Amino acid sequence: MIAIREDGVLRRHAARAVPLEGAERDHFHEVQARRDPAFRGYVEVTTRVIPVVALTVLRLDPERVAVLGAQLRRHHEDLRAELRRLRADPTARRDLRDHCLAFCDNLRMHHMREDGAFTAFEGHDPALAPVPAKLRKEHHVVADVIERITAPADDPDRLRPELDRLEQDLEAHFAYEEAHLG
Repeated sequence: MIAIREDGVLRRHAARAVPLEGAERDHFHEVQARRDPAFRGYVEVTTRVIPVVALTVLRLDPERVAVLGAQLRRHHEDLRAELRRLRADPTARRDLRDHCLAFCDNLRMHHMREDGAFTAFEGHDPALAPVPAKLRKEHHVVADVIERITAPADDPDRLRPELDRLEQDLEAHFAYEEAHLG
């Protein structure tokens, strides 16, 4: 995931990272060293070769859209299954807390990756723009629920109603996303 300022707006993009080697690596390291002399200083204080990585914004073709849609559904199924497991055992107080916090971290990462991928969908089909816009707003709603969940994570009696709400919100969010992007 990378962020690029476009028309005054910082937009997230899904990206591919490729380590550069040889003359290409040397060229781009020199370009960066001219922009910021500190990079030249790094070379002077180490014996190792400083890696240079090229980041390429992912663009979608119809085949890649289909693959991403299938991947999206798999991620959603994994998150649904994890939430079901999380809620299944009312007696496992410590496990509930630990699993809940791990689930919330996984969900945050999932949404962060999606926010970048949405930019690729928008570039592929500008008519889709309202869909990622709605989904990004829902990501913020889910993030608020996650904050409410992580606060009482040590109290399963307070945690369960928040998990119920999260499950309802996520199911509506996943269904919309799958219907429009997956």
